[in-house]
Amino acid sequence: MKIIKTELRNKMTDEWLNDLMLCYIEREIFKGLDLQQIKKAFQKKKNRKMQFPRS
Repeated sequence: MKIIKTELRNKMTDEWLNDLMLCYIEREIFKGLDLQQIKKAFQKKKNRKMQFPRS
């Protein structure tokens, strides 16, 4: 169980570091983003949760 947990943590950390590296590499693009506009766009989206049919 420890091996599985360690591998999962490493994978999560790797994904997080990859995301951070992308933000750093593309920082000029990210500087041009309007965070308030992005926040409003997400708030306007409808809830997409739905019930799966039970068999």
